[in-house]
Amino acid sequence: MLSGRLRSGAVAGALLVGAGLLFAYGHGPPPVPMPDGSLLPEPTRDELTAERAVGVHPDAKRVEARSSAPEVMVPGALGIILPFEAADVAALVTGTVHALPVRIGDRVRAGDLLASLDAKVPTAALDAAGAALRAEQVRFEIALAESRGAVAREQRATALEGEGLTTRADQETAQRDREVAELRASALEASLAQHRASLERTKAELRLYEVRAPFAGSVVARYVDPGAAVTASPPRPIVRLISSERLFVRFAASREVALGMLVLVRSEAGPSAREVVAEVERIAPQIQPGTDLVLAEARLRDAGEFLSGEVVRVRSGPGASGE
Repeated sequence: MLSGRLRSGAVAGALLVGAGLLFAYGHGPPPVPMPDGSLLPEPTRDELTAERAVGVHPDAKRVEARSSAPEVMVPGALGIILPFEAADVAALVTGTVHALPVRIGDRVRAGDLLASLDAKVPTAALDAAGAALRAEQVRFEIALAESRGAVAREQRATALEGEGLTTRADQETAQRDREVAELRASALEASLAQHRASLERTKAELRLYEVRAPFAGSVVARYVDPGAAVTASPPRPIVRLISSERLFVRFAASREVALGMLVLVRSEAGPSAREVVAEVERIAPQIQPGTDLVLAEARLRDAGEFLSGEVVRVRSGPGASGE
């Protein structure tokens, strides 16, 4: 009786195994879920037959094929908005702030006055240099007049000597006087040029007391007020200036990122979300330590209401495939 029960159990087990094999080989494995929530369709009978011959499940290759496309953007990647140009603007000389006509938020053009220092001393030096130049100009004009008179006297002496109305010594004296007058005029001409150069140098020194915008942008910080003392070494900043209308986003991406690629930059700060297209213009030539990512920078095509320092999300997508 025991042996009969064993034989019955073996038959039942064999039937169960056979049923399992029939399901596996007849109907195939259940659909495979993908990371994005979609399901792989069941393999065809031809796929099952071909893959069983080499011992590889067909879904393994199909999952690998669907997941092997390179992803340029890291999901949920964050970036930071930065200006193309930014500078803490300081004076080139030590002095006291006399005027500061700009405030935070003001837009300026390249060359606009940002601040001026007390320039009483260089202004007085400029006045002195101008007076010295004018005096030297008068002396030079006197020397020119004397030189012209000496030339005329020499010509008259030469003519009189030819007619025998004067001596050779008188003619030589007139010639020597003309040469001395010309040398004096030449010396004063050189001195006049030196005074002009001195005046220009003094004007250049006076311009150092004016702090002007090195590029067009917006004032984002004002570090001092009128009456504050500032130094040139070490430099003490007066204002901070950024190119607010020329912004880029810096973000981390996979090494498949390429120059000219378009990405979408999205900000959810403020009352409404904003999204603009940016073009990749710079890629760091190294992998970030501990990651397989590189730093990239993309220029915003329309800065709009984006602000420097703002944290945004960067992604690729159909909207960034081109214009």
